[in-house]
Amino acid sequence: MTTGVAGIGKTILTHKFTLDWAEGKANHDIHFTLPFTFRELNLLKEKEFSLMELLHHFFIQTKGIRRYDRFQVVFILDGLDECRLPLDFQNNPIWTDVTKSTSVDILLTNLIRGDLLPSARIWITTRPAAANQIPAECVGMVTEVRGFTDPQKEEYFRKRFREETLASKIISHIKTSRSLHIMCHIP
Repeated sequence: MTTGVAGIGKTILTHKFTLDWAEGKANHDIHFTLPFTFRELNLLKEKEFSLMELLHHFFIQTKGIRRYDRFQVVFILDGLDECRLPLDFQNNPIWTDVTKSTSVDILLTNLIRGDLLPSARIWITTRPAAANQIPAECVGMVTEVRGFTDPQKEEYFRKRFREETLASKIISHIKTSRSLHIMCHIP
């Protein structure tokens, strides 16, 4: 799970991960990276899918694949804080059949719990306030996108603008504008 305040770069981080994987620059052990947003998944609240149907719905090019358990798969679930599905980890039934249809929230809770496609890796991004929607026993690691500290902001501008006078003027101007100073916190 990756947490961070709004606009800090969580979604961009998942896009960069996916791009690096697709270009063969990183994560060579992964066969499929399947990015979803909770915003998209919310639209399917009233519908039923099997996991296979859900994958084919979003990724048409996967239609020929029948056995995901033979591959290393990463599901990226971006924006948990925007989730409007009732992720009821306590009461949702255990679901292990990737070909059997049910609600999207049951698919997600079972995917996250590791009951459905247990070999898959799950990466969830969220704002900190929503992180507790996922039970602690379902989270193997938590990372946080923090942004730049004040010294890192200065270091960035001094590297970006090699002329010392110009860099100092820019840094001074940023410090006098509260909103601009806050915006520079975001990578």
